[in-house]
Amino acid sequence: MVTNTQGERFITLFIAKYNEQTRKLNYINAGHNATILYSEGEAIPLKLGTTMIGAFEDLPFINEGEIDIEPGSLLVNYTDGLVDIEPSGDKVWGEDQLNDFVLSHGELSPDAFNQALMDHLNLNIKGKPIDDITILTLRIF
Repeated sequence: MVTNTQGERFITLFIAKYNEQTRKLNYINAGHNATILYSEGEAIPLKLGTTMIGAFEDLPFINEGEIDIEPGSLLVNYTDGLVDIEPSGDKVWGEDQLNDFVLSHGELSPDAFNQALMDHLNLNIKGKPIDDITILTLRIF
């Protein structure tokens, strides 16, 4: 990446591998917004990893995260456009508010969760996104 762009571009990335037998999720977050794991009433940001790809010739460090996944857990992965919304009026929206939303809606199906989240943004926040929004939500049984 550095060779191709001379360090003028970068990529953020969240990559994970799930083992069905051990129920362990191994992941590396490379400068991406933290994927949120909703499990047993808790919302856990998955932050361990490294810096964004392309900013350095060699990555200065890599910390692999590992977490046990309970049946019924929900994973919410999203791009920065979801939390980079220009607020309209006094409504604030960012990572803390998204975390609260996950806590209160984490039992929904992935499709219902995504729809409720977008409805919430459109009806309550009413701000305009600074960037595009992509959401990948899945439930692990």
